[in-house]
Amino acid sequence: MTHFYITLTVAITLCLTGFILSRIFRRNDVADVMWGLGFPVLAWVHQGANPSGLGVRTTLALLLVTVWGIRLSLHLGLRTHGQPEDSRYARMRENWGVQEPLMAFVGVFALQSTLLALISIPLISIVSETPSPISGWDFLALSLSLVGLLIETLADAELAKFKKSQLNRGKTLNTGLWSISRHPNYFGEILFWWGIFFFSVRSAQSGLGCISPLLLTWLLLRISGVPLVEAKTLEQRPDYRNYIQTVPTVFPLNQRSIYRWIATLGTTLLLDFIWLGVLMKNFYITQTQAIARISNGSFDTVIWAGVGVYVVIPMGVLLFCSRSKDSLGSILRGGLFGFILYAVYEFTNIALVREWPLEMGLVDLLWGPILCGSVSWVASKF
Repeated sequence: MTHFYITLTVAITLCLTGFILSRIFRRNDVADVMWGLGFPVLAWVHQGANPSGLGVRTTLALLLVTVWGIRLSLHLGLRTHGQPEDSRYARMRENWGVQEPLMAFVGVFALQSTLLALISIPLISIVSETPSPISGWDFLALSLSLVGLLIETLADAELAKFKKSQLNRGKTLNTGLWSISRHPNYFGEILFWWGIFFFSVRSAQSGLGCISPLLLTWLLLRISGVPLVEAKTLEQRPDYRNYIQTVPTVFPLNQRSIYRWIATLGTTLLLDFIWLGVLMKNFYITQTQAIARISNGSFDTVIWAGVGVYVVIPMGVLLFCSRSKDSLGSILRGGLFGFILYAVYEFTNIALVREWPLEMGLVDLLWGPILCGSVSWVASKF
């Protein structure tokens, strides 16, 4: 019950603070700035009440949410500074008439605080737990949250830069991340909060915690995100209708991208199986027998970590290397990516791991470019 009372106290405080600021500044869109700040405030208050102190998982979650919240609030605050009240809130204010103060308190700030408390369930679970060993779930959690934060930040930066130019007035941004998703900032936010959920997946409250990413995803896709933004944009930009027909809504997936992902993943698995499991199996087992997980003459792989390898390599190739209808360029970029990827891995191990096999390191420096160059070439055909 302690967690409940802390959450209730912080939620009420945030609600009252936001409402008071809205009366002072005569604009209800201060709620958007308060939204980002509310999560780190709630998280740090709960952590301060946790006698167990900070573990690795707690520290990572707190840092991620703090950076996410401060960045979002700064971005929204700078965007609205010196501008009229956001049209969504201005429209509500007009519709509410003389009941505006009451409706703003209930329909904006009280509702926002309630949603914040619900979305924070897995976050509260993380910062209130007794420190425990990390697992594969935490690697997944960190990966999703970090990638989501980077995507959201880059998407907002691309849009802000686009809007600064007078030449782009009335036009739709359709380059960069905005060429593969109409709302890449929402995509990043969804990834981020699914990552926070996976930090808490081993806790007793994980079943209840899944409310958080599901609720956030539903709100962005069906209620306060996409529908409101697109209805407003369709009124303002004639070219947006064509943009809707050619670019996926939030998740950057269409038939072509799915085929490319399957092709890159399949090629990576096939080539690495031939190389590690057939042609060079005995070489790698001999080279690594003193340090590797080997059982009955075969590698005893940690499954979740192996899955991570075969997610990251195709992802890197698709993001940084492959270009459609540019086979030679894709091969060269993929080869360079593979060299850098494997060189960092090998040189780090040689520097830090006692008796790391130098022959294997040399062979890997050759295999990395061949693998990633081949995968990039396959992806360029789609």
